[in-house]
Amino acid sequence: MLFGSKSISYFGDTSGIFKSQRLSFVLRTSVVALLAIVIFAPLQMASATATFKIVNTALNGYAQSPVLVRTSGGAGSGAVTFTATGAHCTINSDAVLSASAATTCSVKATKAASGSVRAATSAVVKFVFRKASTTLHISNTSLLGQANVNFQVMSAGGSGSGAISYDTTGGMCAINPDTGLLVSYGMGNCPVTVAQAASGSHRAVTSPVVLFYFGPGPQDPLGVATAEAQVMPTATANVYVTGGSGGGAVTYSLDTTRSNGSQCVVNASTGDVTDTGNVNQVNCWVTATKGPSAGFLATTAASSVEITFTTLAAGGSGLATHATPDEAFLTGLTSGGISLTSVDDTAQGLTWFINQYFSHPDHWLKYYLTGGSTVVLTWHVQDFNGNAIPNARVTLISNLPYTCSHGITWSETTLNPAQSNCNSPAPFGSLTGTTDGSGNISFTLHNTNRASTQSTGDMTVTGSRTAETTDNWSRIILKIGQEVPNSNPGSLVNQATDIIDLIMLP
Repeated sequence: MLFGSKSISYFGDTSGIFKSQRLSFVLRTSVVALLAIVIFAPLQMASATATFKIVNTALNGYAQSPVLVRTSGGAGSGAVTFTATGAHCTINSDAVLSASAATTCSVKATKAASGSVRAATSAVVKFVFRKASTTLHISNTSLLGQANVNFQVMSAGGSGSGAISYDTTGGMCAINPDTGLLVSYGMGNCPVTVAQAASGSHRAVTSPVVLFYFGPGPQDPLGVATAEAQVMPTATANVYVTGGSGGGAVTYSLDTTRSNGSQCVVNASTGDVTDTGNVNQVNCWVTATKGPSAGFLATTAASSVEITFTTLAAGGSGLATHATPDEAFLTGLTSGGISLTSVDDTAQGLTWFINQYFSHPDHWLKYYLTGGSTVVLTWHVQDFNGNAIPNARVTLISNLPYTCSHGITWSETTLNPAQSNCNSPAPFGSLTGTTDGSGNISFTLHNTNRASTQSTGDMTVTGSRTAETTDNWSRIILKIGQEVPNSNPGSLVNQATDIIDLIMLP
């Protein structure tokens, strides 16, 4: 027992009864003291604050080579400022200490008061700058950067016309030897030197080493998307993030810069979106933030995604007007990098089928292609109010059922399936993608038909080449999410899309 043998020895010449009582008292006192240490010492240690101090370990350098002064400890969130005394010594707000000549600089740091925490001042630390063997030096006034972000190293001094070059020995660092553009692929420091080659009577020189420090950097761009832009008022939609970097936690929220319905609720952890009032035609704009993690700062999605709660998601309005909440318009088509002009047959389509089966915003456009060409179709997707729908999952559908289209093939093989006969409803070709932040998307297709030459036939609306059954051709539309595009009459239609006929010239 602690202190036990010492206590018995000390009272060894007294009576047995007294010795026993005294020993009991001493032991009880010792136990109480030990409990006090066990109970109160952690509290005292936990409440203690590390001393505010300057923590640089290298205190010797060369004149004209800057040093970053670093601190640790202290309590509160007060701003840290620095003071440097000594001939030729300066320190800036970025804590970069410089000496224009050989000298000793005495530096102290002060952490301002914050809340109930009083200001703290570090002990003075002396930095000794020796005269450099060369006047060539790194001249940056800031030595702090972010991981994976380019940082410009600058230099001054030197003599003659010899070429200037930069070098780094950091394990995670890379620098362009000609421009001095420095990057660190993780958090840490990058030792950098600048050198000047010999010229005339001037010898080659290398500057002293300067340490650049890199902290957490930005993440890759973060996006937020949804598989379905429209759901029933009683359903639950889900949004998810794309991009970003690191393992930071993702938090979802309503985009307060947009007009959200009062019934919109977002689960911050899962991205589930609900219309708590089960009210028709409620729009919810959702954004997301991905938190910081090792090497990365927090970031927020550049744009939000819209979820619309509407009964139209179950199959249209049931009105004779075939109301269409979302619309897909073709905004451009190029072949071999050249914009093609369409043959617009919308007027005839309104008479033949569009007025019966499709909605008024549709266009029926025909394009004539040559074999082996690369085709780029660009679409714009918007809601019924004309607002762009960003991050929407869309499907390019080719060889529509019952059209009897045939004969065009692509390197993008999922577009190639065609009907076994003209009256078969399936299969059809498809290619998926996601609209950008402005509601636009482009599909690049590589045709595999044999090369053809420009036809001299009449390719006007009423011309001889408009009889598509005599040519290889394909009909294409764009489907938004899980909506029903122009494929059936009546209330089942809830999305508009241009109809594109691609006709292959012989």
